[in-house]
Amino acid sequence: IRSAANLLARKLITLPRLSPTHTSSRLVQRLVPSGSHVIEYQPVMTVQCSSDMIADPADRVTQDHQQIMLLEIMEEGSIKWNSE
Repeated sequence: IRSAANLLARKLITLPRLSPTHTSSRLVQRLVPSGSHVIEYQPVMTVQCSSDMIADPADRVTQDHQQIMLLEIMEEGSIKWNSE
């Protein structure tokens, strides 16, 4: 049984600064539709990170390599995307 707090809670998905040098990312794919109920650790989107996500250029596949990252939700609730 879901609690009323879970049903009524509104949360924003924020992308934390993933490393001291990481500057940007871009949404690649939403993995759940708007209005879906999500649970802890459920993947909700993939993002393409800027090449500086891997700080040492020697560790990158190519100089411009942009890593794809899977983002999971950390709390149960409903997800609503601001723009479809």
